Amino acid sequence: MPVDLDDLPEIVDGALYPVDVELLAASDDPRHPPRILLLYGSLPEGAYYRRIVDVMEELVKFTWLTRGRSAYLTDRYSERVETVEAVHARVSKTS
Repeated sequence: MPVDLDDLPEIVDGALYPVDVELLAASDDPRHPPRILLLYGSLPEGAYYRRIVDVMEELVKFTWLTRGRSAYLTDRYSERVETVEAVHARVSKTS
């Protein structure tokens, strides 16, 4: 859903670019729009449409970039070691 910049008066016209999904996603990656919830409290005037927009823009880009790769990205050494240790303990049990 396109953003209506009239709802975001602090955004500087021409400075917020659309994210180019084709630069970030592989052709067979899922293409549903990212769903990101931002919760924020009180902020100094002007801080919202600078740092918050920066963070959201980066989060959307990283979401597109990593989508479809979660199995590889979350394959952790510590979990593989625990699995090897668990198998070793089970196999090494004496009855």
